[in-house]
Amino acid sequence: MTGSLLEALVLGLIPLAILAASAELFVSTFSRNIKEAHTYIAFIVFVPMGLGMFIVFFPHAMTAWWYLLPVVGQQLLLARSAHGGYINSKDAVVLGVLTLLLALILLRLTARLLQRDEIVYGH
Repeated sequence: MTGSLLEALVLGLIPLAILAASAELFVSTFSRNIKEAHTYIAFIVFVPMGLGMFIVFFPHAMTAWWYLLPVVGQQLLLARSAHGGYINSKDAVVLGVLTLLLALILLRLTARLLQRDEIVYGH
């Protein structure tokens, strides 16, 4: 079954946006102040950039399991759909579910942090 670009966007990017928001929420809850949070978030931004550069410079290293990794899978899915390549809908759904699962894990960790008094009331 071949999917469309719209399907790739919906299945790939919406869960990725939820993952990014949950990662930022986790980092901001974990950090002691705004400066520390901005520093961590600045490093988080480099993850997709570094992975994208890796994909560009080493395209032969991308095997089938790379499509299941959040962030990398979305980049590969969008690159394939932008070049008019074959998009397997089942793989896109699995990637979306795995990305949402990672986002839920981060939200659960954030909820655990918010149960601690020193996080809520300060250090």
